[in-house]
Amino acid sequence: QVAPATAPSRGAAARLPGAPPPSHVPVIITRRMEIPATDEDYLIARSVSTLTWPDGSPMAGDVSVMADPYQGYCMVTFRIPDNLPGTTLEDVVTAQAYKVIEATLDGDALMNAVTVRAIATVSSAKHERTTVEAMRANLSRQARDEWRKTIPNPTPIDLRERIFSTTFWWDPAVPKDQLR
Repeated sequence: QVAPATAPSRGAAARLPGAPPPSHVPVIITRRMEIPATDEDYLIARSVSTLTWPDGSPMAGDVSVMADPYQGYCMVTFRIPDNLPGTTLEDVVTAQAYKVIEATLDGDALMNAVTVRAIATVSSAKHERTTVEAMRANLSRQARDEWRKTIPNPTPIDLRERIFSTTFWWDPAVPKDQLR
């Protein structure tokens, strides 16, 4: 399970959709990511864990799922490997996030909407390693099905500017233009 280091205050001011949070709170891993909490979590984690990164390395073991079959909603969190091939980290992770959403929706008919989060380990200004939420996006089954008709093979730019346009967020603390 992944939890923020501090809980947001109840009196926090509302912000515009898509705007980054006012502070970058580190993410703390409180259990091994490959251990699902429920049968539904296990079903989705198994679907997502069959995916591979562009270099062929598996996602297995780096996926955490929290599913609510009654609401038809789930959150899938995955860890970005330290070294990924590709043009930019943001492009590789955005494309992988879409694959995760597709695997989730295709793997579980009860899910109607997915929030996907990618977490990364970065160095702070003091050269301390910390894990942060690098990116987040949402997509509903209905929107995904409509976009599949219009853009059957979306590029990372299509994903950011059209498909995830109102829900995509990239943490400015995580470099976008270079791989670590």
